[in-house]
Amino acid sequence: EKPNNKKIFVKHKPRRDLSPQQQPTMLSARTAAFVQVRFASGMRFTKTHEWVKADGTVGITDHAQKALGDLVFVDLPAKGADFDQKGTLAVVESVKTVSDVFAPVSGKVVEVNTNLAQNPTLVNKSAETDGWLAKLKVRRHTTHTPRQASWLKLCASAALAALAEGVVPTVQTVGATLRAHTLKWGSTTKRANHDQHTHTQMTKLDEFESLLNEEDYKKHCEEEEKHPHH
Repeated sequence: EKPNNKKIFVKHKPRRDLSPQQQPTMLSARTAAFVQVRFASGMRFTKTHEWVKADGTVGITDHAQKALGDLVFVDLPAKGADFDQKGTLAVVESVKTVSDVFAPVSGKVVEVNTNLAQNPTLVNKSAETDGWLAKLKVRRHTTHTPRQASWLKLCASAALAALAEGVVPTVQTVGATLRAHTLKWGSTTKRANHDQHTHTQMTKLDEFESLLNEEDYKKHCEEEEKHPHH
């Protein structure tokens, strides 16, 4: 299925000090969707039934608390402790079993939910809101090839050059600066167009964005219920 790249308007106030050609312009639906995902405050989920928000708040899912039963103890991490993704972040004990809680993303603990010490069943009552376990300062991991990294540095330089000239760094203004630089460096237009195409096709994936969204997590839970031993 081809991605919908229909042009959509991004609301903004016109800059009076800029000409019509310099005003911020439209973003493609693909770009707008990427921005929404990148800076979303929504949840992501793991296949081991943890959830995490973009701000680093972590907990177990409602699906997990139902499977565990009433909690009687929650062993929370120490403030300042550092965890890699999939490391054991906490331990929850219920009337049925004891279960590890794994860090859905890498980060340092900046806060824990002290309410759980006296009231662990808060997780049962509100697993995905008030029953959160800890808050992490998330370590971002963005993966790029060397070629993509070089292109990103070039784009950043072009955006700074545009700002220095008093121009808003939109898609068009950055593109114009890039074209000027590539011509100055003696690069061919064909090569520059190829590099730009490579950049637009690349994916930026970090730990948070690689986790399951709500719809995919629901499907995962349904599959687990159908095949409990897999």
